[in-house]
Amino acid sequence: MKKRWIPILAVLVVGGFFFLGCEDDPEEAEITTVEVSPGSASIFKDEAQQFAATVLDQDGSEMSGVSVSWASSDESVATVDAIGLAIGVGEGSSTISATANGASGSGSLTVSLTTEQLIVGTWTADSTQGDMGNATLSSGSLAGAGWTTYELTLSSDGSFSATGANPYDIYGESEDIDGTVNYSGTYTIDDTQTPMEIDLTCTLSDLELFFPTTAEVQPLQNGIFELNDDNTELTVQYGAELAFGVPRPTEFLTDSLGVYDCGTLVKQ
Repeated sequence: MKKRWIPILAVLVVGGFFFLGCEDDPEEAEITTVEVSPGSASIFKDEAQQFAATVLDQDGSEMSGVSVSWASSDESVATVDAIGLAIGVGEGSSTISATANGASGSGSLTVSLTTEQLIVGTWTADSTQGDMGNATLSSGSLAGAGWTTYELTLSSDGSFSATGANPYDIYGESEDIDGTVNYSGTYTIDDTQTPMEIDLTCTLSDLELFFPTTAEVQPLQNGIFELNDDNTELTVQYGAELAFGVPRPTEFLTDSLGVYDCGTLVKQ
């Protein structure tokens, strides 16, 4: 009897090993999806936005320790570093993408300009572009004091410079009497009000009659400023004081309806 059981047991044992040897190996995880968050964000120029990437395998499980590369579709709008930190560098929109082993995902970033950033630049008025009030032959093409050209430059460091052609500089009201008025200084803005106010403090002037540098009249009376919808024109609504920050129309006081005269500067 024992001789009969021995071969049967051998077959069972061998068969058991054969069965175990046919089991499937575990499936290796593969990167199939990269998710970027936030999906969209908005910042101002010079501000930062942190993006994060989540890497998933074929089963939708999160994978850790995976190397991810970042890129911005428009580096004139935003840049992004190796850890997904984006910096706004210009107005517009950019796609921030993350890639891992051929799989990628993205989020959108919109960069806007603050009021301070919008007004930085050169603003002009002359007989064909812009308007400083009464554009008539009797008052000069720019108005009140007979201005024919005017240019105001507002810099990002808070300084300003202005220059323009004006007959007062020919009639002996200034030191150089070359027909061109130049003055400069610093400025601050208050955009909590609508329209905003821009305060000009004059520190250098060659026409003290209108743009004095004396401390007691600083900041100069400049009226209030308002940007148009596409930020290409700056409307100046004049106040009534003599020491003013920008040229004013002849009729600089309120009219019968209580409305101040206005002028417009065009951004270059």
